[in-house]
Amino acid sequence: MPQSSNPAALFFAIALALVFIPSIAWAGQLDILSVSGASTSPSKVYAGDIVTLNFNVSNISVIGQAADKVLVRTELNENYFEEQKAGENFDSIGSKGSKTVSLRFRLRDDAPSGNYRLPIILEYDSGSSHNVQKEEVNFSV
Repeated sequence: MPQSSNPAALFFAIALALVFIPSIAWAGQLDILSVSGASTSPSKVYAGDIVTLNFNVSNISVIGQAADKVLVRTELNENYFEEQKAGENFDSIGSKGSKTVSLRFRLRDDAPSGNYRLPIILEYDSGSSHNVQKEEVNFSV
């Protein structure tokens, strides 16, 4: 039995797939959080200090996507740092929303002076995707 085909219907189906499938695939996969405005307290850090690191986590989604079940944490080099408070949780950061994060650690007495980069790990759900995003903040000792 021969199959009948409708070229117009086939073309329409392919065109719809090309338009909608990429947007569905990418909607939850793009990094939608950004880290900015890092500062330390005390502002001048010395070896042996207990340091509070403050920064903003902003939702920069261009499609209005919320970041849900947000975990913001750092991984400290144990040769230089002692953990005091290495993470914060948020239920959600809505589109164009922002949260201030405060992490706390002690700089070891024998930590050398210089510039330090701390990795900031952002874990969150966006749409049906679970995302893990890495950023960095810098400060000097």
